[in-house]
Amino acid sequence: MYADSFITDMQKGIKEEICVRTYEKKKRIFINNFLIDVCIEMGYLFKSKYSRKSRQTLQLERIQKIYKDNKMMGISEITKKGKAINRYLFTLVCNNSSITIQRNNPVLHKLLFSEQ
Repeated sequence: MYADSFITDMQKGIKEEICVRTYEKKKRIFINNFLIDVCIEMGYLFKSKYSRKSRQTLQLERIQKIYKDNKMMGISEITKKGKAINRYLFTLVCNNSSITIQRNNPVLHKLLFSEQ
């Protein structure tokens, strides 16, 4: 899907650097929006806004609040927990080319559900 637009853009004479940057951005936005859809299927609700429209890429859904089981998480808590989870995941992958994260990982569970 996005590879086709990459090839088309290259054939139009658009610089490779710009094509790569656009392709990578489209992938990130697609994955972000896909993960939101998966979470909705699991019972999470979101208050969100879409990024401004662009002709070249998809719109990114920006989450402002998360609701689940009568609990609400605001943007500052989302950011704080997200950074902690990102640091943990980075430590796992920085020395390994491939990892598997087991279901109900206790570290991720603690980072996500503890009151910080």
